[in-house]
Order: sequence, then structure tokens, then C-alpha cells
Amino acid sequence: MSITALLIASGVAAAAGGIAKGASQVAASKGMFTSEEERELERLRKKRRQGNLGASRREKGAIEAKLTAQQGGIQRVSQDQALQRQAAGGAMSGRDIFLADVASKSAVNEAGAAAGAELQALNEARRAEQLDRISQLAGQKASQKATKRAGIIDMVTGGLAGAGSIAMDQAQYRQALKVDQAKLGLATDAELLNAVGGEDEAPSPYANRI
Repeated sequence: MSITALLIASGVAAAAGGIAKGASQVAASKGMFTSEEERELERLRKKRRQGNLGASRREKGAIEAKLTAQQGGIQRVSQDQALQRQAAGGAMSGRDIFLADVASKSAVNEAGAAAGAELQALNEARRAEQLDRISQLAGQKASQKATKRAGIIDMVTGGLAGAGSIAMDQAQYRQALKVDQAKLGLATDAELLNAVGGEDEAPSPYANRI
């Protein structure tokens, strides 16, 4: 194999190595941020823009249903107590009726306040979780883009470096060869290689001039 061919092969190998490295990075980046995660990020960002981060409808519905059941239970207890007194023959005075109504309403209000506090705490917790998730997904997406970009750059620069290496090595070789030829009085690559024992070829007719 001639020196020129060796130089080309070396450059091609360098280019292939750079391209392979870049291709590996691009392939690895695909698993860093999936299409499902992309959709999740867009959904969360949309909810944030609309001010809808927090507890889900299902979670809010569960708290509201529990509150409705509690308030209904309080009212039934109050009514049952009134019926029991009437059944026992004890008529309720106006004051007793007023106090019973106040107590029932107070219990209903307390249940509502407790449900409101529960919903607020849940909203804050869910909102914090969702904001953290947005940051996590955005970070993954940025890392994926950076890794992919780096891979593409490596593919391009690796290929260009290999091509440049071929051109540079050939130019340097040609320049050195011209100097050697001038010194030795040789005219071809083959003659120079024969003169320094580089390849097994026919003896140079200029060998006696060395």
C-alpha cells in the first residue's frame, strides 16, 4: 500500500471514529426524553398558563362528596334529636329550638371549614409536585437537546477533521518528499521508498547516487 493510500485510510478512520461517536450520542439522546414525557410537559405547562395547577377534579370531588355527607349527617342528627324529644312528650321551647339550630349550623360550618382547609392543603401540595415535575421534565428536555446537538456536532466535525487530516497529511508528506527528492536527486515516491528501504520494489536506477 502506498503512503498516500495509508494517509487516506488514516483520515477515513479518524472521520469514521468521529461520526460513530456522534451517532452514538444522538441515539442515546432519544431515550432521555420520550414522546410521552413531551406530552406530559405540554399538558402541565398548559395548566400552569391557565392557572389550573393543583388537585384534580376527582380529588376535589372526593372532598366535596365527603363534606356533603358530613353536613347531611349533622342535620339528620339534629332532626333525630328533635323527634326523640317530641316522642318522649317533652315539648321543645323556642329557646331549645334556637340553640339546637345554632349548634347544627355551627357543626355544618366547622365541617365546611375543615373541608376547605383540606382542599387548600391538597391544592398546594399538588401544585408544588406539578411545578417540580415541570422543572424535571424541562431539564430532561434541555439535556436531551444538548446531547443530541453535541452528537450532531461530533458527527460533522469528526467527518471534517478526518477529511482535513487527509489533506493536511498529504500536503505535509508532499512537501517533505520534495525536500528529500531535492536532496537525494530522486523523482518518484517509489524511488524514495526504495532509497530508504520503505517498500520491496525493483532497485532504483538512482541508487548509486545516494
